[in-house]
Amino acid sequence: ALDELPSPSWEERLLGVTALAAGGDPDAAVTYAERHGGDPTAVAQACEKVLIDAGRRDEAYARFALRAGEAPTYVAWFRAVRKKYPARNPQGILADLVATTPDEPGKWFAAAKDAELFQEAVELVQKSQADVRTLLRAAHDYAEKQPWFAMEAGLAALRWMLEAPHFEITNTEIWNAYNATRVAANAAELRDEAMDRLRELLGRDSVRDRVVTRVLSRELGLS
Repeated sequence: ALDELPSPSWEERLLGVTALAAGGDPDAAVTYAERHGGDPTAVAQACEKVLIDAGRRDEAYARFALRAGEAPTYVAWFRAVRKKYPARNPQGILADLVATTPDEPGKWFAAAKDAELFQEAVELVQKSQADVRTLLRAAHDYAEKQPWFAMEAGLAALRWMLEAPHFEITNTEIWNAYNATRVAANAAELRDEAMDRLRELLGRDSVRDRVVTRVLSRELGLS
C-alpha cells in the first residue's frame, strides 16, 4: 500500500519496515529500508533496530552500528555505540570508529580519554592532530590521577602547536602547556625524558612555527 502513495515520506516508509519486521521477516524489512530510505543514518538506525529485535546483535553491529550511532561529536558518537553494545570490547569499538576517519585518527582522542582508554588516546594523537586546547585540558585534568597520560597530552599539545598551528598561539598558552607537561612529568617521575623529548621537538628542521621555540628555548637551555 505504501508503494502506491505518490511520494511517501521516510516516516511512512518506516511503517512498512516495522510491519515487515513484525511479520517475522527481518531481512525483507532491512532490504525495504535500504531500498526506500533517505538519510543514511536514519536508515541505519532502523535496520539496526530490526536486527537487534530479531536477536541478530552481532550482525546489527557489523552492518549498521557505526552509522546508526553517528552524533555531532566524536565523544557522543562513541558513547552511543558503546551504550547500545555494552558486551563489546570498548577498544574494539574505538578501533572500528577510528577506521571511519582513517586520515584523522587524532580526532578520536577525546572519545578515548572519555572512555579512560588512555594508551589508545596517546597513540591516536601521535598519529594526527587533536584539538590543542582539548590536549591542554587533559594535561591539566589528569596531572595527578594519570600523570603519564597528562604528560603525553601536554607533549602532544606542544607538538601540534609547533607542527600544525591553526589558531593564534599566545605566550600564555605556550607556558600553560609547558608547565602542565612539567608538572605531570614530575608526578610520573619522567621529567628528564619529557624535557629531552621537548628539546628534540623544538630542534626539528620541519617545525613550521617558531613562536613556541622562541618562548621556550631559554627555559630548555637551547639558546
